[in-house]
Amino acid sequence: MNIIKYFMWGYQPHFRISAQSLAERIFNQVDKRLEPKVFLVGVLVAEMKDRYPICIEPEDCGYDVSAFESVLNTEKSQSEKNEIVIHSHPEVEKRYEKRNAYANIRKKIVNSIETDPRSSEVISFCSFPVRVEGHVVVVVLQVQKAIFESHYHLKNSIVDRLRISTSFLECLVDEYLKSCEEGLEKDDPGEKLSDTLGKNKDETILAAGKDFMYTPAFPGRNFEGLHGLFQVVNTISSIKYEGEDCEGKILFCRKNHEDIKVEILFKSPVSLNNSKGARKLLEMSSGENALLSDSANIYGLGKVLDSYKESKEDIFVVRFKKHFVWEVEHFGHAMMLVDYGEPRLPKQTFDIEKYVNIIKRVFIDITEDNIKVLTNVINAAIHQKHGTTIVISRDAINEAVRLGNQSTNIEPKLVNDDLVRQVTSIDGAVLINEKAVCFAIGVILDGMASKNGTSSRGARYNSAIRYVESVNCACVIVVVSVDGGVDIIPDLRPQIRHSEIADAIIKLREIGKQKDINSKEFNLLMGYFQAKRFYIRPQECAEINELSKNIDKRITSNIKILHEELYPFKEMNDEYYLAE
Repeated sequence: MNIIKYFMWGYQPHFRISAQSLAERIFNQVDKRLEPKVFLVGVLVAEMKDRYPICIEPEDCGYDVSAFESVLNTEKSQSEKNEIVIHSHPEVEKRYEKRNAYANIRKKIVNSIETDPRSSEVISFCSFPVRVEGHVVVVVLQVQKAIFESHYHLKNSIVDRLRISTSFLECLVDEYLKSCEEGLEKDDPGEKLSDTLGKNKDETILAAGKDFMYTPAFPGRNFEGLHGLFQVVNTISSIKYEGEDCEGKILFCRKNHEDIKVEILFKSPVSLNNSKGARKLLEMSSGENALLSDSANIYGLGKVLDSYKESKEDIFVVRFKKHFVWEVEHFGHAMMLVDYGEPRLPKQTFDIEKYVNIIKRVFIDITEDNIKVLTNVINAAIHQKHGTTIVISRDAINEAVRLGNQSTNIEPKLVNDDLVRQVTSIDGAVLINEKAVCFAIGVILDGMASKNGTSSRGARYNSAIRYVESVNCACVIVVVSVDGGVDIIPDLRPQIRHSEIADAIIKLREIGKQKDINSKEFNLLMGYFQAKRFYIRPQECAEINELSKNIDKRITSNIKILHEELYPFKEMNDEYYLAE
């Protein structure tokens, strides 16, 4: 019989699994590298027998109840004690106190997670507590911190005492947590598999896109244009003018902005809700000049001056890329792409440092001159109007022969910018070697099915994954998607210094020799090993596991943090270590 030790309500595992599934479907669609993880934390607020004061679901989420002991201390902070609020009705007073108490619980859960050493590699978000039976329950969402922060965010979240979203990704997290809160407020959350949470994946993503549009709308200071801007812009993008797709851009900013040069000022502004009129005016925007809008009306034509600083965050651009496709930008950074009404994260720009690092690790003896030539080839491919695939293979000459029936072979030719533009104009990949000599164009790549493929990505990306994992020679593929995004395959993890791990193991040995074990230092070290587990060699995993077991036996405290055993990754090799 399977007994749930940390019991809150009967359907808690069903609810948590539904929440995890929704998180994966949402965040894997926008960036699969986020690797979302969801667990529940419950705090007992009712007097009930045989119930734990702190509960977690699932029990093996990586945290023990001891991590949340501080939550049980319900003492209010000094600032909360000194706060004087007068309410006109006892029920209002009661609701206010209840919300404050719940907010205090959430704050302490957030603090407990953020200060835990096991949280160093992730960023955590917590829903507002909802009471389910005798517990108030918080949904915790964790994603990879480095990936989350790699997407462009604004610096200021409070403007004129109002909270604005700093990114589309932040809106997505907020909407996801709202959906979880709505699900927890239902009777017996998790009982109905088809109706567990508040919104499904598509509804959540769309809601996040609509919410994010308050961020570029607010600087216009025309509060009539704050609401519904997503739908307004989307409608404009769908309209053709004299048979031509919608292109151009609109600057959203207040009137008389000191960093805007006004070229033309309209005597009678045109409402953005006049979608056909706005679409017609877009024909005027070209080059540096764009339509000027206060979020409700289009009032002129102008451009941003060089005096505008990124830190001001009060001029935003909506760029119409083609029919029904538009993008929100700030200071040249794309923040949200909307394609046929579906919001998503824009593809990140080409990371030249990461590309060069991968090229050097795959082609160990490559020269700096060859890297420079290859980089020029990739840059030329990126600036094409359509997507393409560049395959860089050490065995390109033989691969061209092997794939001859599904490609167009050419006489070996050193490629340059002009040639790249020509050979990428047809479907299929371009096959070159590490010296940028081309052997075939229009190549249809083969390969075995891969677990690393994803249905949310296009054929180019999945074909590249299959090919790289199937060939037995040094190979790097650069996939340029239609929207300008760039993927480098293989997407190798960053390199670290092995000496850092070796030093940490020495510290663990020293702890094992202590007469009185320093539990805090031990737990911090184990948190470090978990965060760096990919980089730890097999023999080191075995030693750390053995030391951990022996140290754990000697800890006399009744409450212990459970540490998962380390295991070696088959993909790991010494190429992931930096030279000492």
